[in-house]
Amino acid sequence: MEHRKERDFLFDNIKGVLIFCVVYAHFLRATTFELETWGSAIYATFFCFIMQVFLFVSGYFSKKVEKCKETAIESFLFPYLILTVVMYFIRVLIFGWDNSKLHFTEPSMALWYLLVLFFYRYFIKDVAKIPFLLPISVILSLFSGFVPFLNENLSLGRVFGFLPFFIGGYLCTSEHIEKMRKIPKIVTIPLLMILPAFGGIIAYTGIGWNSILFKRPYASEGLSAVQGLLERGGLMLIALAWIIVFIALIPRTKTILSSIGQGTMTVFVLHIIIRYGIKATQIFGQQNAYSYFCLLLCAIATIWIFSRPWVVFLYNRSLSQLYNEILRLYKKVANSSKKLVLPQGFDH
Repeated sequence: MEHRKERDFLFDNIKGVLIFCVVYAHFLRATTFELETWGSAIYATFFCFIMQVFLFVSGYFSKKVEKCKETAIESFLFPYLILTVVMYFIRVLIFGWDNSKLHFTEPSMALWYLLVLFFYRYFIKDVAKIPFLLPISVILSLFSGFVPFLNENLSLGRVFGFLPFFIGGYLCTSEHIEKMRKIPKIVTIPLLMILPAFGGIIAYTGIGWNSILFKRPYASEGLSAVQGLLERGGLMLIALAWIIVFIALIPRTKTILSSIGQGTMTVFVLHIIIRYGIKATQIFGQQNAYSYFCLLLCAIATIWIFSRPWVVFLYNRSLSQLYNEILRLYKKVANSSKKLVLPQGFDH
């Protein structure tokens, strides 16, 4: 008799928590966002760890480097290109032609994540061969803030800024996970209570605010070399502490978060449309408890709907069919001309 290994829901549950933080933070930022408010404190707290933990988890599941390279174009670059166009026309419908721009080199709201994942997944096969990879990635992250062109263009600022977290996840083993799970709660629970304070410090003092998204070099944000290094280094340590807390405290049994965590990509992409609507109407635009609560309900409803299996199926099926049709036409042209060469992964 064959026995199936029971699924470990730890990372599904982690992603379920993360996607809630993403959506709620984005909805809060779509209002009349101001510093020194509860909304800005929540936003800053969430973005001290959201993408770092997401990329750590993605790196953890990128150990099959051949498959990563083969599927990177279909899974990330192609959806990025298609969704960039789709979201542009949605912005035109909501905000008008004059307030909408189409830029493939400057990713729009949230779609930068797809582009960053494409770079990571496509090149991890080659990068993984480098010795001392994790410390090198940390150095690159810190010193990329001095390079002027590592900015929002092609999300290169984020590619280098978030690199240690993806590499950390890639190098992390199941044994490392078990060690983190065994950290006593007397350590992790107080840590969980302390960490949100850093979000409050960022919101109410402005210290670190320019660095939490890793979008631009230090100089363009008015930071000196020392300030930039200290802020980015400090934020990396805070994110590392959040990763440990998430792995140590979140249950690995099936919960309501598990199914949501298995459909995070559709939520991540499609919630942008709802955010555009919130920003355009300013229906919950005030920084008060009523608006925060309404946006919370809106975030929960958005997450629940867009994480449903039928939505995930339609999203994946539509992109897959479109990709295969374009690939078929491309191969036809390539075969007829004998000059076009398919890049690795595009012929997968």
